[in-house]
Amino acid sequence: MKRIDLPHHMRIAALQCNFEKGRSGTMRVATLWKRMGFNTEQLFHTHSELYSAVFDRRRHGPLLRRYLAKARKNGLSIILYMNCHILLTSQDRMARRWAQVRKDGGYEASYGTYKACCLNSSWVDFFLKSISSLRDLDIAGIFFDGPTSGPCYCQRCRKQFRRSHGASLLNAPPSRVSEFVTRSQVAFMRKAYEAVKQVNPHWIAYYNLPLMHAGMPASGVQELLQYNDIIGTEGGFQFYGPPKDVDIWRCGQNAKLVESVAGEKRKVIFMAGDHKPWSWYLHTPTETRLCYASALANGSSVWYGIHCSTRYLKSAAGAAAGGMVRFDRQQDALYRSTRSCSSVALFFSFDTNHRHTMSGEETDFYRSAGSKTAKPPGDYRQAFLGTYGALFRSGIPFDIVTELGLDRLAGYDVLVLPAGACMSEAAAGQIRQFVSRGGTLIADAETSLYTEAGSRRTDFLLSDLLGLSFRGSLTYQNHDYFALDGAFSLFANEGVLHIPAPIRALEVRPAPSAQILARLCPPIPGRYAGHPRKPIHPFLIRNNFGRGHSYYLAGAFFELYRKYGIPHYRKLLETLVLAHSAPPAMLVSGQDSVEITVRETMPGRRLLIHLVNYTGGMTRPIDRITPLRDVAIRLKDPILAARAMVADRQLRVERKGRIILPVLNEFEVILTG
Repeated sequence: MKRIDLPHHMRIAALQCNFEKGRSGTMRVATLWKRMGFNTEQLFHTHSELYSAVFDRRRHGPLLRRYLAKARKNGLSIILYMNCHILLTSQDRMARRWAQVRKDGGYEASYGTYKACCLNSSWVDFFLKSISSLRDLDIAGIFFDGPTSGPCYCQRCRKQFRRSHGASLLNAPPSRVSEFVTRSQVAFMRKAYEAVKQVNPHWIAYYNLPLMHAGMPASGVQELLQYNDIIGTEGGFQFYGPPKDVDIWRCGQNAKLVESVAGEKRKVIFMAGDHKPWSWYLHTPTETRLCYASALANGSSVWYGIHCSTRYLKSAAGAAAGGMVRFDRQQDALYRSTRSCSSVALFFSFDTNHRHTMSGEETDFYRSAGSKTAKPPGDYRQAFLGTYGALFRSGIPFDIVTELGLDRLAGYDVLVLPAGACMSEAAAGQIRQFVSRGGTLIADAETSLYTEAGSRRTDFLLSDLLGLSFRGSLTYQNHDYFALDGAFSLFANEGVLHIPAPIRALEVRPAPSAQILARLCPPIPGRYAGHPRKPIHPFLIRNNFGRGHSYYLAGAFFELYRKYGIPHYRKLLETLVLAHSAPPAMLVSGQDSVEITVRETMPGRRLLIHLVNYTGGMTRPIDRITPLRDVAIRLKDPILAARAMVADRQLRVERKGRIILPVLNEFEVILTG
């Protein structure tokens, strides 16, 4: 069986439709990809049917073989695209047997026109047979776009649910339905993955993973990962909704999450060149460069795809994409193997995201969705994004860790754990070990107050580490306050004596050995009902645990920051983090709209500092950025030299361990020596 290896650092092109004016136009695409600088294609357009594609040997075989030969001549490795979440339009006649059904008996529609596939139907047999028909093709592997993430209420699914759960699917609680959907997804992914390996064990197989989606707990994600040889997610598909509502760090956030679960596997961010949901309108050149740069900055390869004719790549946006791919190609040796050097980790809890998230985001594949818990303690997603934003705007490089990677905590100084309500005994044990060995934990709200399955505990599982016990809930309004203790009054010299309190707070009893650094003032009846009274309820509690420390904020601190952006919330977090960690590099110029990451080249152990500049006109889409001057970066360890790879110039290195970048345009990559 033939083996075709993929480049370790991939630059993946994708044309997600075929409006190329016949076979000659189809064949010219490979030449275009080579000219732009790509080394891999996720091949869709040779076997497409509008915006879906499943290989049919009789219909697609001759053209596909010709294209594969052309791709080889142009230095492209081929990953074949196979859609497994919607039926082809030509398969509508099979809807009664293959399509997903809503509770009301109608068909579940995707993208407004397509019918979704039922994973418990004979469609699965059709799909597996299609995989088997690929055995004599010279490809590197298969990408599976799917499977579908929603529930199906067809007769087949109802019967299967009754067999496995002994109850009716129609009346089942949301948690049981979600579990059933996850089981169906995992079973399908296992079958398809095994089918690929039976055809050719050298081929890679991977899926479009819903890592930020609230539909799956940690155990489900862990199962999915074993059926993926590459870890990829739609971090660069945006905006869908109003662009002003999309975080500037969205792509980097997804790339960090991919890296947190990928291990030694290849990593990729799927980036749509078109401004979603409009397939025939591309992103601005600036948005294109920023998204691509952020994926690179966080250790991912980039999949760049369009959902329109390649003629649209003759635009300024297409030129911007080509420029980024060529820069990526020029620096290929640097990007082949790097690792993050961050000393700070942000915890993303799959279990809490699954159980206690009420908001969600939409991508091209996953509908906006949150978990439907009856009375969740706040909105986990908002708390996580609030923490991410606070660290981002502090200019502190950081990574994401999850329940699946807590064995890596020893490499960090500080772990920030926002509203991690749902926590297993195993995760708690690893966090205790991290702190007892000298690490610092910063947590808030209901962290560890629920089991991983969502059941309320009587006390925090991490009560011993946090140095306190749970007593109940406190009701506050958006006109109440907390105050820092006199010995910890960080902002008194600014004239800031009181700080807005989280709207949702917890009553806790600190242990005698714990130190109270801030207290909540009693609630005020109304915003104009008097001045803040003497603070009484413990709010910020420090505790020593082994050789390490914990800081606990008794309320939805990070969720409030997400909603209101209180500057002193960010400053307080920054103070706590920097008291216990010295980042390898950090921004000291006060620019809060610049992403900074620090990675180490392997081999060589040279620092690779990425700066992505989102400073613009306070609107999105970003049409142009504001160049920043004399950007200062403080280094932990001395270096001999630094070079700006985009500007192609040597930089001044000061004695105090600072690098000065004269001008930062959209992005820069600094290589130290």
